[in-house]
Amino acid sequence: MSSGMRYQIGVLGCSGTVGSSLAEKLLRQGYSVLGGRRTDAALFDEYDNFTFRRTDTADEQELISFCRDCEVIVNCVSPVYRHSERIAAAAASQGCKYVDSTDYLSHCSSLPENGVYILNGGYVPGLAEFLVLEICRTEFDTVSRAVMYQGGTEVCSESALVDIIMSAGSSGHADAFFRNGIKPLHIGMKKRYRLPDLRKEVMMLT
Repeated sequence: MSSGMRYQIGVLGCSGTVGSSLAEKLLRQGYSVLGGRRTDAALFDEYDNFTFRRTDTADEQELISFCRDCEVIVNCVSPVYRHSERIAAAAASQGCKYVDSTDYLSHCSSLPENGVYILNGGYVPGLAEFLVLEICRTEFDTVSRAVMYQGGTEVCSESALVDIIMSAGSSGHADAFFRNGIKPLHIGMKKRYRLPDLRKEVMMLT
């Protein structure tokens, strides 16, 4: 990339499960991607539109330098509650749009007002709920009931579970639903189900 140009998208945490999947999808679509993580790594060598930069998000100068060279910053660093506010502030200071899959920053009041923050793109309710609501609104005359499922083929890791709890604001429950307040479910996390078209058994809550 020539001097003075900015990468279209910077992915912090580019070697994690979410970050690497996102980065690869962006690269396949032709975006120029700057990937960052704390330790050196050989990633995506087959893509000419990928550049890796060692970046410790706890180091303000490294973080600012990373954000300065990007148009959009996607934060895939975990745990969210420990890193997101600092990364979002750095992105805003360098004129970058900031994207986060959680709603953690909705509780933060100290972020720069001139920043652009796109939150809650991945957690439930998040974008998943809004898409269903939009489909109901645009594709059907009336809807009497909608059932939504969130699932995956892997057991939630300990670090992901802690991240969800610590980033959940006033909820504090990783397994909960809302009806006249937050209600814990206390579901059996070890029970598995086999569904059509899925190779692995999954956890399912109905």
